[in-house]
Amino acid sequence: MAEWGRKGYSKKWPSRTPVWTWTAILSTLFFFAAMLTLEYEQSWTVAERLYLSDYFKSGALGKASATSASKYTLLEAVIGKGQRLVMGDEIEQIPSLDGRPGYRLTEQRVKDGIVRLTWVTGTFNDRGLHRVMGEAVYSNIGSWDFYQKPFWATVAFFCLALFLAVPKDRTRRMLYKHGRRLRGPELVTTAEFNEKLGRSKMIRVQLPDGVSFINEDIGWWDKTFHKDLSRWARVPRDREAMHFLIVGDSGTGKSAAIRQLLSQIWERGEAAIVYDPAMEYLPQFYNEARGDVILNPMDARCPFWSPGDEVPHEAEALTLAASLFPDQGRENRFFVEAPRKIFAHLLNLKPTPQELTYWMSNAGEIDKRVEGTELAAMIDKGAANQRSGVLGSLNMVADAFKLLPKESETTCRWNTVEWAKERKGWVFLTSKATMRERMRPLVSLWLDLLVLRLMNEESTKRKTWFVLDELASLQRLPQLTTAVTENRKSNNPMVLGFQGKAQVEALYGHVAEAMLSQPATKIFLKTSEPHASEWISKAIGEIEIERFRETRTHGQFPVGRKSESEARDITREPLVMASEVAGLDPLHGYLKHGNLVLRMRFPYLELKDHAEKYIERKATAVPSPVIVKSEPKVVAPQPEVVQMAPQRKPPKAAKQQEQQPAQVNEQHPYFE
Repeated sequence: MAEWGRKGYSKKWPSRTPVWTWTAILSTLFFFAAMLTLEYEQSWTVAERLYLSDYFKSGALGKASATSASKYTLLEAVIGKGQRLVMGDEIEQIPSLDGRPGYRLTEQRVKDGIVRLTWVTGTFNDRGLHRVMGEAVYSNIGSWDFYQKPFWATVAFFCLALFLAVPKDRTRRMLYKHGRRLRGPELVTTAEFNEKLGRSKMIRVQLPDGVSFINEDIGWWDKTFHKDLSRWARVPRDREAMHFLIVGDSGTGKSAAIRQLLSQIWERGEAAIVYDPAMEYLPQFYNEARGDVILNPMDARCPFWSPGDEVPHEAEALTLAASLFPDQGRENRFFVEAPRKIFAHLLNLKPTPQELTYWMSNAGEIDKRVEGTELAAMIDKGAANQRSGVLGSLNMVADAFKLLPKESETTCRWNTVEWAKERKGWVFLTSKATMRERMRPLVSLWLDLLVLRLMNEESTKRKTWFVLDELASLQRLPQLTTAVTENRKSNNPMVLGFQGKAQVEALYGHVAEAMLSQPATKIFLKTSEPHASEWISKAIGEIEIERFRETRTHGQFPVGRKSESEARDITREPLVMASEVAGLDPLHGYLKHGNLVLRMRFPYLELKDHAEKYIERKATAVPSPVIVKSEPKVVAPQPEVVQMAPQRKPPKAAKQQEQQPAQVNEQHPYFE
């Protein structure tokens, strides 16, 4: 027969009786009996065990009456013409033929003159016999001395048993008060997190072998008994490529979590691409000997980079153009597609950065290079508004390319095509806060290119990490959406850090929902914005709870009767409320992997700086244009570009000459 309902609903509720406490009490009684038996067998001599029952009997009767006498059967030692009670280790026990215990003298006592042993039956004064036994056999030891060691051992055992039993019974009582979880995410300790993600090997648990995070939120029990399991929250290595997500306000601990990741990537010898807008990771992890690269045109360590090197095939030029001219949600896509196609056409001509900048800043140069192609109609002089819109977009991008250094100002040449084949060293993308807005298209282009190359490069199996802190400070990366959903196959984990969901949605629109759902490991820190904290609460998940409710009614005397009824309610509620997320302390948060949720407290890591965060590049001064009266020809501000430009008619050249000084003055402040 088919089973209706869920199995979780049919589970029996635990008894209200404090089962664990009663078990502790009964166990204590058995422990006390066992300790007495152990003390009796190991610490008492054969003579003490032999006379024990007679000793207790004589003591009890002697306290009742001083003259009372009773019949006793005693084992005595015969010494010459006299007899006395045996003492200490004078005898030893042997099995007898009739099944009753037998005794014999030890060899040492035979040498000391004891002739034999004999059983004596007679009537003795109870008080006197008790006194003689106490002096001769038991050395006047009181009854408390017999029970002292077992008693204190039993007290210690009882305290320990209660220490373990009371929390168990309290947990059972809490089930009736707060309900029990049926399904949904589970709030676990660090030890439970590692055990459930690890692999069982015989009776031991093999811990996950991937990256881990230090968790200082650890209870005394785990700290004492599961220290190895509770120090680090570990992620399996085969799940690293499923990406990481770190969300939290500024100053709440994103950098602390990322530093832990970068430290482990460093130790494992893997490659990393680090977007570091605040330049806080570069001083600690940059290593020139390893072959690290700094992509910041204003930094003296930046290599020479030319966009022409990034298009080994002309079909790739349009992909690069999409990175520089991302979709902005405009109604008319012409002003997005037209600049892309013109830029891709210019890129296929393999210009240097300075040549490309000059072309994009001058409408005449663009007209010259698109003449005779289908692109000429996009910037037709007859359509003034259309032409100005397309040329304006190109000019805005050219503003970022002006910052690129010349080859003579650098020590090496670099491009993403060659780097992706070997993946030697780390790549740091940095920027100064005052120039971040102007450099945004260029930095976004570099990142998009790196994502594109590594996603499609299969010549090397070396794992490469993308660590993108403050993702919202970049413009929209067209390749990022594809990388988050497909990069798992190329084994390139991505670490995305930002402050709130709204920042990502503003860049990627409805696609942001799919992007944010892909990372398997999510770290949620304090987010005080209500909508963002509510989204985090929903991302952690809801749990289904079954509650046991009792209702009691009391009637009025004398006809009223008291009645009780029980009912079970099943409700759904968030595992972590939005108000809890908004009220978190700095460096506190939640780590979610699958249906496991772990409270985290990250330590603040102080790492030693190994390099300067920023070394300003001393750019070559740009000469001002010189006008010679005898020859009314133009002396361009960039001689090497002008030499490559074709000759123009004097009237047009004179008109362009008037515009050149303004262009040079606009660029000048960035190179002072």
